[in-house]
Order: sequence, then C-alpha cells, then structure tokens
Amino acid sequence: MQEDFREQVEDWEEFQELTISQRERLLASSDFTRRLLAQLRSSSAYQETYWEAVPEVAAALLTEISRQPDTDK
Repeated sequence: MQEDFREQVEDWEEFQELTISQRERLLASSDFTRRLLAQLRSSSAYQETYWEAVPEVAAALLTEISRQPDTDK
C-alpha cells in the first residue's frame, strides 16, 4: 500500500512543493494505511471483494506452505 501511495503522490504539484523533509515524513507515514483501510471499510463493494479474497489468498498460501519441506524436523 505504501508503494501505491508513493507512486500516486510523487508527481503531484503539491507534493513537489513540499520540502525534502516533509516529503520523507509524508512517504514514511503509517497513517496512510490506517486512513485508506478506514475509507475502504465504508465501501460495501470493497467489503464484498475483501471477504471473497481472504479465503482465496489463505488457500493459496496454505497450499504453498504445505508443499514446502518442513524445516522443523
């Protein structure tokens, strides 16, 4: 998400007008992720897509992990 944020604002005139220190603080801000997720939670389309994606991603990760050698042995 942070990379998407950076790519989005880099070319904005308002971003270019910031000092280097302000740009660094903006790009390092963890507040973006929190605010983005809050905004997305208010979207019913996002909610539906999110809950469809969670089990798909979980299943894919489970399959990948189960196919890897067990390093605990």
